[in-house]
Amino acid sequence: MVDLFDSGDSISKSDLVEKSLTNRENQILNLIFNEKSIQEIADELNLGFKTIDVAKKQLMKKVGVKSPIGLVKYALRMRLVSLDAFA
Repeated sequence: MVDLFDSGDSISKSDLVEKSLTNRENQILNLIFNEKSIQEIADELNLGFKTIDVAKKQLMKKVGVKSPIGLVKYALRMRLVSLDAFA
């Protein structure tokens, strides 16, 4: 089992100070956490594919991660999402 909170991953403890995410960034983060594709997110939010793709990249940069998996780990660490839905 992988320890999401182990200090060897790409998010340092100093980065855990909660970044101020907009409502839209929180929406996109939640949809990524729920395994939605860029196209599915765009359709659900009535926005273009490119708009969501750029927003995802900006969100990754804002929270200091390199991949969508990093976004999921960030969301879990910051308690912005819960695994309860998967239990």
